[in-house]
Amino acid sequence: MYNDDGDLLCSKVLDNQVSVNSEGLQINGTLEDLYKCDGDKDGKVAFNLTQNNTNVLAGYNSEFYRVDYYETENDADQRTNKISNPSSYFNIEDPQTIWARLESATNSTCYDIASFQLNIYTNAPPEFDIVKRDETFGGNPAIIVENIQGIGPYEFRLNNEDWIKIGESQTSLTFEIEEGGEHFIEGRHTEGCGNKILSAIFLDYPKFFTPNGDGFNEHWNVRGAANLQFNSKIFIFDRFGKLLRAIDPNGLGWDGFYNGKPMPAGDYWFLFKYIQLQENGKKQEREFKSNITLLR
Repeated sequence: MYNDDGDLLCSKVLDNQVSVNSEGLQINGTLEDLYKCDGDKDGKVAFNLTQNNTNVLAGYNSEFYRVDYYETENDADQRTNKISNPSSYFNIEDPQTIWARLESATNSTCYDIASFQLNIYTNAPPEFDIVKRDETFGGNPAIIVENIQGIGPYEFRLNNEDWIKIGESQTSLTFEIEEGGEHFIEGRHTEGCGNKILSAIFLDYPKFFTPNGDGFNEHWNVRGAANLQFNSKIFIFDRFGKLLRAIDPNGLGWDGFYNGKPMPAGDYWFLFKYIQLQENGKKQEREFKSNITLLR
């Protein structure tokens, strides 16, 4: 029964008398369309339709009203063929319309229906940006993943290490950097719907090296310098300031020799000159000087 304004009226026979709810029953909430990843691309995924329960029940007490879901408008209207397992419902097409029915727990003729859509996707990698913290020589270097957006759930990792899953409302994640060089951040959909990789370069240097012929730490160089967009130069000095060698950041580095002779163990100095691109697009000449230790 409806009133002159088109509002649904609900009635029930009680002790041979008719009781009428003049306000009617109406779904007031906005139902949300649901999206799920189809990682195996078979066109079928399990949806939890009850995610819309709160929206269907908006303004109504769940103790006195119930929510059911149907595949067609007619089934919802006639209260037939309701979906038996709405918390794990596999779609039959894409997109697919689902109908929700809100009704009184004591009077099934008092109801209202509304619809929402199910949608599946196969390629939705996370969108994100990375920001470098302390990107040159020491400090507390890190890569900050921020502005994470998309249809998750998502997870991230640094340099093929363990994956870290982020929360639904999480928009940033920080990875500490152990040494200089090029580092890779990979983000992916946990259910297989795409991934994305970004890289960041950090400058750092080994504090010592051991050119003793054992095959380990035989050369010294600035880590990350080979990946710089612009040319850089490295100069090696002894503790008295004498220039011993100019080395190529793209090569192996200094082997601990001067004029064909091995230099003694001790402290040496290096000067690293490079060009850094600023956020405004301008180039800035930078240099860094520090000491290294040669061990025999």
